[in-house]
Amino acid sequence: MMVMLLKNVRIRSSYFAYSHLTAIIRSSLGGDVLTDYLNTVLETKGVQVRPSHAFKKRVHGDKFEVSPMETPNMTTSYHRFHHRELVRDVKDSLCRVSESAFDETTLASIPTVSYELPDGQTVELGAERFQVAEALFAPQILNNSAYNERQSLPQMVVACASSCETDIRKELYHNLIVTGGGSLFGNLPERLAHELHQLVAQVCVVILSNTIIVFTNAKS
Repeated sequence: MMVMLLKNVRIRSSYFAYSHLTAIIRSSLGGDVLTDYLNTVLETKGVQVRPSHAFKKRVHGDKFEVSPMETPNMTTSYHRFHHRELVRDVKDSLCRVSESAFDETTLASIPTVSYELPDGQTVELGAERFQVAEALFAPQILNNSAYNERQSLPQMVVACASSCETDIRKELYHNLIVTGGGSLFGNLPERLAHELHQLVAQVCVVILSNTIIVFTNAKS
């Protein structure tokens, strides 16, 4: 079974190179949604994300002064694209998946990590690093009514496998391949395997590049 974490989520089952057309799951809960959520988090922290084209630097000795760049001929879509790409790079660089369900109180004391924006601002993220990726496992954290009833990533995997014949489901859980940019979140395969272990009475084998995570379910 293939789990593709791209701008959206796609899960497809295949058995001996045969793709089950009735067992394909798609969801908009993917990279773009997480990027936009991180942007909201940054705005809440008072961070103004400015792409390189939106400002100019004036050097004064060892320091520099940043001022807005007048770009009357620049389209809104061009600015929006580069703004999102910068936020996406912050997400890819700093965010990761927590080992268990996100708990802001538990993670409040973890050290922050930093990211320097092109204009010299430094973004410091602590618990927020885990808060963003948690949306894959708990969509309600987005505080968006459009996603409150959406299935989490583990639930989508189970729904895909459940759409296939009963006698091949064990093999599907034994060969779960996670790919796409979202698969690079630290600790994602371990968390996915753990939650699938809780949902189904199967051995879960999650393959990510050269890493294989195995969770053996002890339920009878």
